[in-house]
Amino acid sequence: MTPTCVNIKKNVGHNHNGGAPVKFYEINGKRNLCGDRIREARQKRRLSQSDLCKLLQLRGIMVERDVISRMESGSRIVTDFEAVAIAEVLEVPVLWLLGKE
Repeated sequence: MTPTCVNIKKNVGHNHNGGAPVKFYEINGKRNLCGDRIREARQKRRLSQSDLCKLLQLRGIMVERDVISRMESGSRIVTDFEAVAIAEVLEVPVLWLLGKE
């Protein structure tokens, strides 16, 4: 397997709760690894972003449609508990979402 070159950039964002700044990384201009796979699995199941949002809310993950859009575009970090819930709703393995399968 040929190694892939990636551009990793460390950023410091702000904390919406007034706490310490949050550190995050961008890899090739994206803040998550799973956005493209989320979109692919959602479309395969013929769900809209709003549909996915509603299904996640039923599981206690309070997100709006624009959050799904930002996850898919890579402009928002996807937390571990969000990734697990998304994988369950879309009926795909978490490792697949992360591009490891």
